[in-house]
This record gives sequence, structure tokens and C-alpha cells, in this order.
Amino acid sequence: MHCYFVKAGSVLEPVDYHVERIRDGKSFSTRLVRAKQNDDILFTAQASFQHEETSHMEHQTKVRMPEGPDGLLDARTLMSNSLKEAQNDKLTPAQLFMAYKLAEFPPTFHRIFEACPVNQNVYKPDLKGPLHNTTYDMWIKPVLNIGDDKLFHQYMAAYISDSTMVETAIIPHLAQGFIVGMAFSLDHCIWFHRTKFNMNDWMLWEQKSDFAGGSRTHTIARLWNRTGELLMTAVQEGVARAPLKK
Repeated sequence: MHCYFVKAGSVLEPVDYHVERIRDGKSFSTRLVRAKQNDDILFTAQASFQHEETSHMEHQTKVRMPEGPDGLLDARTLMSNSLKEAQNDKLTPAQLFMAYKLAEFPPTFHRIFEACPVNQNVYKPDLKGPLHNTTYDMWIKPVLNIGDDKLFHQYMAAYISDSTMVETAIIPHLAQGFIVGMAFSLDHCIWFHRTKFNMNDWMLWEQKSDFAGGSRTHTIARLWNRTGELLMTAVQEGVARAPLKK
């Protein structure tokens, strides 16, 4: 699925989705989706669907499975704790970013998902020095059991994939004094390698940013189950800008 975020919309007004049937073949079907609000196109996507087939060859890359998630604090708690460490109400670039995230990130996300960073120091307020690691791995799962419908598990995986990929590219630069004025997704691609998986169990969301420049970010992410099976890959281009000078 290839998605393009064209324009910001309002959550207070309805969004109409228009689906165009491009092709139905023996193995693959293709659809073109447009999301419109007040005659403005907010979002477009081209999606390809495949009938399940028998595999005659298989391989996948391997993952180095980190410890967790037992005993790890969730991302929102880590950010909130970091903000409490502000000295004389003066926020570091890292803390300014956390305040931005807590204000802009939908609170409903944290009522739907648990997200526990593998690196529990990722939101430390005193980050400083050279460029930090451009990886951001986290354990994720829904707060509530979502049942057995495999499509719903795919929906949940796709939903969470757009949550922290731009952030992965931003975090390394906070140590160098970068202050976030704007951050959002430009385009987002998802490939489901397996169709049957259980999001009710903890999943590893592995993210690495391979480029940032020209106010754009590029991040690659993979979703793994706890047995090391690769379930989904996502690639995202985003925008990250400093505040406008007054």
C-alpha cells in the first residue's frame, strides 16, 4: 500500500473516501483511494491485494531480538518523567520535543496501544554531544484484546506504523540543539509479508532512519513477532522543520 498525505484536514468534519477499482486479476487486485473533505483531497493511496498462494521459496532477514518488554516503561510515561526534570522551567531541546509530542500526539493512541521503547534513555532531558543512534526500537501491543479477525490485526499494525517514524529521524538531532517546529508524514508505504499474525501479543517495531536533509526525513521500519518472524515492512518520508524565525 502506497499512501500520500496531501493536505491536513479537520477531525471535526467528516472525511469521504472514494475507492476506484483499477484491476481485478486472477492473483492481484488494485484499488485507488482518495480521501476528501469539503472537496479538498487530503490523502491518496494505491493498494494491491493478493490471493493467498503456496510458497515455493522462502527467506527473510534475521533480527537481533532485544530484551523486554517486561519491566519497561511506556513512551508517554518516559516523556512525562523527563519533563518533570526541567531546571527552573527551562526546557532542553529534547524536552521541548517531548512537550510537542505530548501536545500534538493523539491521546487516544495511548489508550489504544502500549508502546515501550527498548532504549529507556531515549527521552532523557540532558541529551547532548555527537549524533545519537538513528534507530528507535519499541515493543508494542493493543491495550485491549482485539479478537481473532486477521484483518483487524492488519488494520492495527498499519495504524501504528505511522506513529513514530519521523520521530526516529528527529531524536538523534536533539542532542545537537535541533528544535522541532513542524513534523508530519509526507508519504508512507506498507508491505505485509504475512497475513496471519497476532497483535494481541507483544511485537517488536524496529525503526532506522537512513537519511535526513532538506527538511525531509526517510525511515525504514520492520514489524516482528517474538519468535523472530518478519511480518511487515514500512518506509516513510516525512517533514521536520525548525520553528519559523520571527
